[in-house]
Amino acid sequence: MIEKYGRSCLLHDTLRTYGRNRIGRETMILENVILGHPTSDVLLKIMSRRTRNEDLDYDGVTVGHHCIIRSEAVIYRDVSMGNYVRTGHKVLIRERCRIGSHVQVGTNVVIDNDTRIGSRVSIQSGVYIPTG
Repeated sequence: MIEKYGRSCLLHDTLRTYGRNRIGRETMILENVILGHPTSDVLLKIMSRRTRNEDLDYDGVTVGHHCIIRSEAVIYRDVSMGNYVRTGHKVLIRERCRIGSHVQVGTNVVIDNDTRIGSRVSIQSGVYIPTG
């Protein structure tokens, strides 16, 4: 679910959300993006309760103002992005990552869990950033 979104957002109708997600103003999210993808602990709860992903309440993703998330990005739960973040296509950002403002994340980049990326960083296409 999208708990809150700012004015002038453009959210493609194929956007898929899990958990509670917040999106800043003038942010664009393109085709087939997943926000708040459940982690394994959430998936285990879903299995034990025999429920659907959409029925569990947890923190999803916070996306800042003036961001562009391009098609087929998968962003796990408990991720926070600053303002003016731009991604390429098919980006994977795992849980508990913090990304500063004015960050470029290239196409096919994987950022593993518990990673902190400062502001004004450019990550080129095809880069893998390991846990932490």
